[in-house]
Amino acid sequence: WVLALKPDNVVVIMLAAGELPAAPKTVPANLKNLNLEQFLFYVGGADPRKGLVEMVDSMEKIWQHYPKLQLVLAGKDILSPDAWDAINLRKKISQSSQPDNILTPGFISDADLAWLYSKAMAFVFPSRYEGFGLPVLEAMQAGCPVVAYDNSSIPEVAGDAALLVPDGQTMVPAIKKVLQDEELRQALIKKGKHRAAQFTWEKTAKETLAVLEEVVG
Repeated sequence: WVLALKPDNVVVIMLAAGELPAAPKTVPANLKNLNLEQFLFYVGGADPRKGLVEMVDSMEKIWQHYPKLQLVLAGKDILSPDAWDAINLRKKISQSSQPDNILTPGFISDADLAWLYSKAMAFVFPSRYEGFGLPVLEAMQAGCPVVAYDNSSIPEVAGDAALLVPDGQTMVPAIKKVLQDEELRQALIKKGKHRAAQFTWEKTAKETLAVLEEVVG
């Protein structure tokens, strides 16, 4: 049987991003080949809805204008030895025209995560569906410009503080905008920090408690 929920009985409560430690001054040990001047960053899973295979395809067009640009795909799932999605992604990377410019460090610590957010030209999030999209909020909080798709919960989280691409279209033009327009980058950083500040765990807890008290009452 299917439980029918009335919209009036559903309360949406937003999450928040935990505060990251201060970014270290040194490059993460497993990213020694990183181009400190030009790289895009992603962190998360490797399943098909994350859109990483399509992101690798997009890099071919971006490399035509930015041949030294690198893409860092972080997350332990990306290096899984037996997950079909991860295997397929790594195969796609190996078949690209610049496999050495797509780095897959696997699991990264919070300190290294903070470093990557602070140094990346942009955080790219090509996911096609998210229940919330915590990495988007985390990136904005850390001061990293965000390029993501205008789908599922992402617009509710990002607001006007990210470059949102219509679902199903390529991210290439939006990424190029961020790469070539430093004024836009700085505006997104400022907007992102302001937007992220509106999401706190204290607010999440208070709203959750209010719902519980209403139900009990």
